[in-house]
Amino acid sequence: MKKQTDKARAALDLYRPGTLLTKLHELYLVNPGRFAKPGAGAIPVPSLPPRLGDHRDERPNPSRDGFEVGSRTKTIYFLVHCFYPFSQGGTERFVYNMARQAQQDGHRVKVVTYNPLETRHHFHYRVAGILYDQYQLDGLDIIEYRHSRAPRGILHDILTEDPDVDEFVRFLFQQERPDIVHAAYLQKVASFLSACRRLGVPYGITFTSFFALCHFDIMIDKQGALCGGSQGGRRCAQLCGCGEIADPAARHQRMAELLETAAFLSAPSRFVQAVISREFPLQEIRVIPHGVSRQFSPDQPAAGLGSLPIRDFAYFGNMTPIKGVHLLISAFRDMPPDCNLNIYGSGPESYLRGLRRLMRGKPNIRLHGNIPYDQVQQAYAANQVVVVPSIWYETYNFVIHEALLMGKLVIAARIGAMPELIRDGINGLSFTPGDSEDLHRCLLQAIAGDFRMPGSTGQINTIAAESACYHNIYESVLEEAARP
Repeated sequence: MKKQTDKARAALDLYRPGTLLTKLHELYLVNPGRFAKPGAGAIPVPSLPPRLGDHRDERPNPSRDGFEVGSRTKTIYFLVHCFYPFSQGGTERFVYNMARQAQQDGHRVKVVTYNPLETRHHFHYRVAGILYDQYQLDGLDIIEYRHSRAPRGILHDILTEDPDVDEFVRFLFQQERPDIVHAAYLQKVASFLSACRRLGVPYGITFTSFFALCHFDIMIDKQGALCGGSQGGRRCAQLCGCGEIADPAARHQRMAELLETAAFLSAPSRFVQAVISREFPLQEIRVIPHGVSRQFSPDQPAAGLGSLPIRDFAYFGNMTPIKGVHLLISAFRDMPPDCNLNIYGSGPESYLRGLRRLMRGKPNIRLHGNIPYDQVQQAYAANQVVVVPSIWYETYNFVIHEALLMGKLVIAARIGAMPELIRDGINGLSFTPGDSEDLHRCLLQAIAGDFRMPGSTGQINTIAAESACYHNIYESVLEEAARP
């Protein structure tokens, strides 16, 4: 209860009344129609662009002893919409991994994050209309900032000109001017990149979400259908009009300008590359899969399926409607009573209440809540199958990669980037997104099948290899900028 109260207090402190009403309207009136209810049928999947034939997949060979990386010491700012310890997700993990690796390689690193989760009293400094503070996390220097009062449009629109942010960025760069700014998420921080452009600091963008083309970020429209694209903002205006966006076509054009002047663009999967390229055919988007820690390793003592019957299933991650946990519980209710479903993670209490109702009378389905990151490996080891029932276009999904490294069978929805790594019937099973009956079929197939996990995990990127890719890009950017 205290957590919910603190969030409400922070929202009242940050958002103006009109912006707050828009946020509440989306949360309580728009979202219930966008997300599938428990027991809902399959979600229609629109046709998506084919796999691009001329893409660059920036993936050094992890078996090499080293990587060819420029030796110049660089000052790098990583920019993200929220960060540890206030928020935990795949994007935050990507930024943490890249920042830590860059620091270990001898570079000067700062993480700059927007923090809307704290009230004004949390921040000790102010520049114009921006409040900011600094803290350290595992040796990383973090700069957190927020508006004293968030301007209209910060939730869904892209702010390309924000005088307060301009002054704040100019102030930061007077203290220490970075060689490059690497943004991992555009929502709430796009105006920071616009300031970088005006101040002549090169920036690059990694697409970890779809905010560039979708003001709701997840490409699910108000009718609950998966979106095939914004069509230059025209489809947004027709289906997903938002009070904060007066002109979706103008938003799309401003975003195109921001992407066009980026020093580089990258994506963690071919699926994301294809979606963004179709919407913004501006410049090359490199595919650089996220690196995964080798603490999730197939040679761990408890890893692998082994010869025992499959009986223990698990879900890891946030529990929100787009993650499809309700579908998983619905599909698992009719499983044999000696099969267990362990659910690790947390989410809004309103959603958790619905999950508990679905679980009634099923003691073999358990909610474990969040577990510390250093205990996740043990949780993987305690289960044989990991299920990822998402109903949205996952851009990468760390859980699938970690589970495969641990030698676990993966059952995943056939959507987004997830099919890129799942080999149906070999290292996993796939089902129609949003279809609990098809998911139930896969669960039964798992306990009846004879799966032998492949031994090689070389196709899963390492953190060091991913970092090496980006540092080679940074070097190219800086060399180009140094030319007359």
